[in-house]
Amino acid sequence: MAKDGDSASASANKIDVLSPYYLGSHDVPGQSVSHVKLCSDNDEEWSRSMKMSLKSRRKFGFCDGSIEKPTDKLLLEQWEVVHCTLVQWIMHSIDESVKSSISYCEDARLLWDDLAERFSTVDGSKIHALKSQLHDYHQTHGMSATSYFGQLKALWDALANHEPPFACKCGRCLCGIDKDALARQDSE
Repeated sequence: MAKDGDSASASANKIDVLSPYYLGSHDVPGQSVSHVKLCSDNDEEWSRSMKMSLKSRRKFGFCDGSIEKPTDKLLLEQWEVVHCTLVQWIMHSIDESVKSSISYCEDARLLWDDLAERFSTVDGSKIHALKSQLHDYHQTHGMSATSYFGQLKALWDALANHEPPFACKCGRCLCGIDKDALARQDSE
């Protein structure tokens, strides 16, 4: 039989289900939280999938640093539990061929940043490859218009992600955006 002090202490230690510190019974470390496993050539798809999955669980703040390590002892303990679970989720979402080349990191933010730096490097060759794919892409015999457009849109979206459109930065159009546009045109 529980004492009144024990039940008061237990209810004070409960974490609100809307808190980023909350883990439900289904949130276990070995769980797959994304249908996409990180391979050497799908970093954008993996990153989007993981980010959406973690945001839907209110946990992405641990990866981007917006949820900092607390000083309160009770919250610190729960932060560490969630943090370790996140590291396991991320590691579980990486293909074995890639995982073998990643040093094991116990910090979710450092791990996330390391993966982003390592796999999300955008350079002229990646942009050129996307533009070449767009140029060469065509609807094959038997391919539905919906399927064709969906795959074409995925290429457009990937290119827009790497090469966002120019936008005026000064608010008065005195920022030289026309020079930036000409430089991009020259590089193409």
